[in-house]
Amino acid sequence: MKRKLFTIIISLLSCTFAWASLKLDIELVPGTLKEEIKEKYAPAVVDLRLTGDLADEDFYYIRDYMTSLKRLVLKETKVDTIPERAFYEHPALEEIHLPLDLIYIAEEAFTNCRARVYVTGNYPNEPFNIGTELAISGDNERLYVDKDGHVYSADKKILYRGNPDDHHCELEEGLEIIEKYQFANCGFAYVVLPSTLKEIKDHAFENAFWELATGTSNHYGNSMVVRAKVPPRLGTGVFNFYTGDYDKPYCTLIVPPGCTEAYQNADPRWEEAFESIEEGYYPYDTSSIHAASEQSLEIHTNNGIMTINNTGTCRLCIYDIAGRCIKNCIVENNITIGNLPAGMYIYRLQGSDIAESGKFVIE
Repeated sequence: MKRKLFTIIISLLSCTFAWASLKLDIELVPGTLKEEIKEKYAPAVVDLRLTGDLADEDFYYIRDYMTSLKRLVLKETKVDTIPERAFYEHPALEEIHLPLDLIYIAEEAFTNCRARVYVTGNYPNEPFNIGTELAISGDNERLYVDKDGHVYSADKKILYRGNPDDHHCELEEGLEIIEKYQFANCGFAYVVLPSTLKEIKDHAFENAFWELATGTSNHYGNSMVVRAKVPPRLGTGVFNFYTGDYDKPYCTLIVPPGCTEAYQNADPRWEEAFESIEEGYYPYDTSSIHAASEQSLEIHTNNGIMTINNTGTCRLCIYDIAGRCIKNCIVENNITIGNLPAGMYIYRLQGSDIAESGKFVIE
């Protein structure tokens, strides 16, 4: 067996059996780590860099016997799978660098292990529960991380990991596939999916919930905007949203103009999972105002009456504080809406030349 480097800093076996720290660099044949690092030396290893290949038993030898190991570098190994519970409850690990060509991480591989785990190359097809959040190595050339912390393939065609803290989520154009479980259990004010999207894989939005754009918690509202004119393919359980005590989340699906029927016919879940389907390009968001110069718009409220003066045609949607759509109509030129109970409301106007959203109060 070829060994690149086996640096053993030894004052190992003195009369008092004091152990020195070992920093090792080994090219490995699968299943031979126990032979390379004898059991009596294993507890002294603090830094280990491996090349070659590993068998499952090598991972478990690291876990069970190398109890002082702080740093493990696997980047240049031929490993494609991290086995189940590979580093489960390891007491000392602080840093693990995953293999460049890794494909899969098994269940609970890092559960109760405090190490920071770095992806150095391919993003693994991880299961939902691996026991830690993966970090992206600074020298990784196979992945792209956008300004909001979403992790894509380098060509931006595959979303490998969504940012669970991005409540106003807008994914980049060029994206074609959203991988499994990427937004499971996340809370959103709105989501915007690009026109290039072709597929949303299993459980991508499982238990996702919807919050008012104002930041009020425990209410459902807002929108999922899908800008693709051809409805993306849906995997299993994609829209198993968390709905609390309601049958559906108070969330609107917004599709491109003229595409409502296409979405209804493509897969019944596009209609079943949402409160309603509307047409447009912008999210329902009280912080966003998009206006064009060719169409003018004035909105006034007084004594429980809302008046809209408009020079064109647009669709009006009014939502109450709980996110329920209480008015959905076409506005041609001017319109007056009365008999609204006292309270705060959120409106959204969408037309060919204008899109605006905001809030108003009826006293």
